[in-house]
Amino acid sequence: MSVDKFREEISVQAPAGATGYRLTIQTSEGLWYFPPEGKKALLLKPVELPAVKTGTYTVVYEDGDANRRLAVNPATVSWTFPGEKAAPAVATAIRERTEADGEDLRLSLELEQSAADASTVRARAASLTDTLSLYRGFTAMMGTQSAHELQVKNEQFALLNQACTKLLETQVELMDTFRQHAASLRTPPPPPQWDKIVAAAAPAFAAMYVETVNAIKGEGRKSKRPSTADLLTPVDEKMGKLYELLGNVASNDRLEVLLKDPEKLQLWMKSVQSFMSGEPKAEDAAE
Repeated sequence: MSVDKFREEISVQAPAGATGYRLTIQTSEGLWYFPPEGKKALLLKPVELPAVKTGTYTVVYEDGDANRRLAVNPATVSWTFPGEKAAPAVATAIRERTEADGEDLRLSLELEQSAADASTVRARAASLTDTLSLYRGFTAMMGTQSAHELQVKNEQFALLNQACTKLLETQVELMDTFRQHAASLRTPPPPPQWDKIVAAAAPAFAAMYVETVNAIKGEGRKSKRPSTADLLTPVDEKMGKLYELLGNVASNDRLEVLLKDPEKLQLWMKSVQSFMSGEPKAEDAAE
């Protein structure tokens, strides 16, 4: 159909009040409008030609002033795109080139999509690798810190162990000291070594006694001093008493027997005290 014939049919079939029209066609995707709904319709005065491919379309008229679609019986028109019949070979070439370009475009888009998917996978892999590296570093750092804290705790426990050991040793020493002190309080001190005391004091006692006797007899200090053997020789009853007292401790056995018997030791001490503090007899004073 020529352009003039198309304009005539559009104008003749237009109802009263129509100011524009749209072409519709049913496709596999649904009902298709040109121009699409929501856009301004094609004008009727003068008739505006559509920019669609050749084919048979249904015409829908609209009142542009009232912005409403007119309900009339659907009218069909045949539309031939200008120049499509005049140069079918050119149109075919253009269509084939367009299809080839579309195929190339599809392959290019698929390749770009594949490259984008691969890039996404690589980016995720790199991100996962970085995350694992960070986690490994964090784990190593935490392990080092834990090892350091464990070392510090071990050193603290070692110091505490040393302090506790020292404290226990000090307590043991203190308790041992207390035990020794308590034992010393319960055990009486060792008796004096009377044998040595008597051995050392006997000559002095003898000399004192001889000097006392000489003074009583009036012999004075000018007389010749007797020897040690003479001093230890009993000359009277008092000297015999002295030798008797000394004989009780003359040996270790006698001294041990005397020390084991508190009553005998007390009697011996009283005898020594009475001998040391005794007064001379009347006959000795008379002489």
